[in-house]
Amino acid sequence: MKASLDDRLKAAGIRHFDELIHNQSREWLIKNFRKGSSKYPVNVACLMRNIIWQVRERIRRGEKPPLNELIRTFWYMYIKPTLSRAGALAYDVDQIRRI
Repeated sequence: MKASLDDRLKAAGIRHFDELIHNQSREWLIKNFRKGSSKYPVNVACLMRNIIWQVRERIRRGEKPPLNELIRTFWYMYIKPTLSRAGALAYDVDQIRRI
C-alpha cells in the first residue's frame, strides 16, 4: 500500500509552521529542529526540508508568487541565512546534499 502524503511528510520530519521558519531566532530554530548529530545544534536536513515545504505551501496558497530565481538564489535567500543564524552553517561540507 502506498503511503499517504501526510505519512511521507511525517516520516521526513516535515510539519506545518504558521511562523516563517527562515525569519526565526536561533532559539526558536533549535527548539523546533533539535539536533540530529553532535556537529550542529539543529537537524540540518530536517530544517532545510521544512523551509522548502513552507515556501511551497505559501506559493500554493497564493501568499507568495512562484519562484523565478535560480536554486542558488533560493539557497542565499532562505537556507544559508537560516543555517547561519542557527549556528549550523558548514564551510567544509556541501550541505545541499543533506536534503
